[in-house]
Amino acid sequence: ESYFRRDDPRLAWRSQKGTGGPVLINLVHDIDLLRFITGHEVSTVFASLSSSARQDDVEDTGAVTVVLDHGAVGTFFFSDAAPSPWSYEFTTQENAKYPPLPGSDPKDCYHFFGAQRSLAFPSLRRFGYRQGAGEAGWDTPLTGEEDCVRKQDPIAAQMEHFLRVCRREERPLCSGHDAM
Repeated sequence: ESYFRRDDPRLAWRSQKGTGGPVLINLVHDIDLLRFITGHEVSTVFASLSSSARQDDVEDTGAVTVVLDHGAVGTFFFSDAAPSPWSYEFTTQENAKYPPLPGSDPKDCYHFFGAQRSLAFPSLRRFGYRQGAGEAGWDTPLTGEEDCVRKQDPIAAQMEHFLRVCRREERPLCSGHDAM
């Protein structure tokens, strides 16, 4: 794979400990997003990593389970050595660099499960128990809701927001502490 070429010094960092691998390149952003969405911090981490696909100094596949400070549990599984339509880049289709996915059904990279509802992202499909359906449980029918998600260029939207913040027209969506 040209992305991981070892003979090109400009790309060597991608497969070196401390600078490369999907934990440092991708997973850090997923965990940051989980912290931002929930407003909670990670208190415990369990992980299993493997580099068996490429035999590099860094992982290419893994699973990480985090426990948040209020007791919620989240699991991330990842591989940059397997074909998958479930990456953030593919599912959000924000960057024209990534080709469109086959099929017309929405693909999601995150799934949030709650006691009352579940949410898929980026489609924002929601599932829950039908109102008045009786006791919630495995035999209770689910309802599904789906809204149309307006697509826009995230870099342009971020820059427009940044300019409005600089002109003191609105408050930042994330604090300097959140950005660290």
